[in-house]
Amino acid sequence: MDLRQYIYLDTIGIDDIYNQTIGRVEKECVSTVNESTSKEVKVSGSLKAILLAFVAKADIDDSTEKSRGSSTSTTSSKSSHDKLVEITDRLSDSDFEVCFSSLAEAVRYSSENKCLALFHGKHTFDAPQFYDEDGVDKVNESAYLMFNQARDHYIESDNYYKDQNANIPLDMPCSVNKMKHAQNGAMGHTGHDAVVLRGCKGKNISLSVFCGVQSHTSHSGVVQLKPYALWF
Repeated sequence: MDLRQYIYLDTIGIDDIYNQTIGRVEKECVSTVNESTSKEVKVSGSLKAILLAFVAKADIDDSTEKSRGSSTSTTSSKSSHDKLVEITDRLSDSDFEVCFSSLAEAVRYSSENKCLALFHGKHTFDAPQFYDEDGVDKVNESAYLMFNQARDHYIESDNYYKDQNANIPLDMPCSVNKMKHAQNGAMGHTGHDAVVLRGCKGKNISLSVFCGVQSHTSHSGVVQLKPYALWF
């Protein structure tokens, strides 16, 4: 049983990815698979081609607050959680070169190919709005919870090298409207998320993340992350 506790879930963004990739492949498979052809091989090849086309045209700003027309689909009977699990399970295959478990590799791919990459894994962030006690007020004033690269995060290892993922300057703004525990478009002072972030003073927050990574459009050198789902 999957017991993940989401703090952020972009249901429109997840529907968009699902319907333009897995949902599209399943629909095409029903009508085009030849009985003499391996369904598994055909679906895998189709999904890879469709996924590459999706990230080539995807843009973080375009998908932040609005849904593309294809997001309305017969796959709506599945929950966003189920779609997310299916997306990440299917894309965990190493053959799908645009979805990475290493943030550094996702950034490299986005920079070299000048397109969106996907990251699914754990990462350590800071939430600078919570460096001070009035973090909830700052979040509600801006309508976004901002995550940045953790400033003091080091990986303990025999060679004492700093983790390459911890060197990446990044911004990951999370709309309060998509936070699971927000009420009436506002973060509560006594809610679980606020208590956790305030308790660690906004530092070294380990999160599981599924997000888009866009580094090729940044003029400041800061990598932009588009969150689809965050959970502790």
